[in-house]
Amino acid sequence: MNLHFKFKSPTKNNLLVFDEVTHLKLYDSILKNFSYEILPIRKKQLCFGIKIWIYFFLNLKYLSWEFIFSKSFGYKYVFEQLFVIYVIAWVKCVNPKLVITFIDNSWYFQRIDKILKDITFFTVQNGMRSKVSLTSELQKPPYPGSSIFISNYFSFGMNEKILFKNYGHTILNHYPTGSVLLSYFLKNFKVKHKKNIFKFLLISQWDKNIMLGTLYPEIKKSMIKLNILLAKYLERKKFNINILLRTNSQNEKDFYKDYFKNNLKFIYPNIKKKTSYHTIYKSEIIFTLDSTLGLEAYGCDK
Repeated sequence: MNLHFKFKSPTKNNLLVFDEVTHLKLYDSILKNFSYEILPIRKKQLCFGIKIWIYFFLNLKYLSWEFIFSKSFGYKYVFEQLFVIYVIAWVKCVNPKLVITFIDNSWYFQRIDKILKDITFFTVQNGMRSKVSLTSELQKPPYPGSSIFISNYFSFGMNEKILFKNYGHTILNHYPTGSVLLSYFLKNFKVKHKKNIFKFLLISQWDKNIMLGTLYPEIKKSMIKLNILLAKYLERKKFNINILLRTNSQNEKDFYKDYFKNNLKFIYPNIKKKTSYHTIYKSEIIFTLDSTLGLEAYGCDK
């Protein structure tokens, strides 16, 4: 467990950023002109301030008692249930007017959004959501994250509103703003290449857990099928392919080399330089599989 210690309670602020990834991804487009506190989720931070522990004990009433006393509850869930209470205590210490996240599939955030009704919560859509995201990917009731609750959702479009409603989830206020990151790119970055430079682009969906077979085995099978078919076509037509990497790891590169041999060129993503968005604008034909960037490319008429 990635755990760090801090010997004081969180500081008050009107704006609380939920999760370090939210800070990283939304800093340029939204956060840079504001003062804010960050609630770390990836690198869990344990505070030893008196105030936060008072709030912790006062809010134990928000434990998911129905789930705790159910047959499906086990020791593996103890920490996460207590961590939700700790997150509530953290939020109450900061006492923000607004809490914002870019992690729209975090049940921690959805839980505190539902509980703390006197605070405004903004959820900005991060990735593509599908039937799987709203059904089989979620645990069964009475697990507290089995049903999605979002009070204010800034989504890619109307599709999310329909999709969430069809599968019994709750969005109180829906704002179809489009992709925040893509919008920021289009507004602030001049597209350097109006003509296509790359004939073919493959957006990588390589993921360590997917490759190990512990997550979305159907995606791994589809990736392999797509690679085989693409490799045959490229070899016959004597074309190369450009692959926009996801992780930059050697394992990811070796995975694609097994199929495309030397008929490929890797493109390395850079968040600050917006490499991914520049690349899709340079590309004529884009191959994508369950990729948010692929959906954004389609929205750019690629």
